[in-house]
Amino acid sequence: MRRLLTVLATVAMMMGVLAVPAVADEAEVFTDTVTFEAGNPCSGELHIVTINFLISVHDHEDEVLVRLRRTGETSDGFIMEHGKETISEGGGVFSAQFRDPWNNPDTGEKFEAAGRFLEVDGEVIVDDFRLACVSGPTILP
Repeated sequence: MRRLLTVLATVAMMMGVLAVPAVADEAEVFTDTVTFEAGNPCSGELHIVTINFLISVHDHEDEVLVRLRRTGETSDGFIMEHGKETISEGGGVFSAQFRDPWNNPDTGEKFEAAGRFLEVDGEVIVDDFRLACVSGPTILP
């Protein structure tokens, strides 16, 4: 799951960076949707996850700032209403940070996907991604 979240963040950022002119005064805004199979951290069972992105890319000189706002749903009834991520790159520093709270209104279960990534001059300083059930024991690592 850690690699999947890293790939999603990188793909989303690259889609945004490539879609924006080299120097833009205002942020470019667009949407995207990603669907994938993953383990439910509360039950351990597989479910289908759909995440809808609202992506804002601001490119200013040699710095890029990408903000992602997310909503989503799973095939087993979980809903994410306000996930968010910020990705920035400039001056030899690449950083990403996200937090996606999920809840199932029918069962009361909750889980969270969260993470941080920091790379400075090609050296990874922080690589911390978590997927955890917050309404009971976590099934998946």
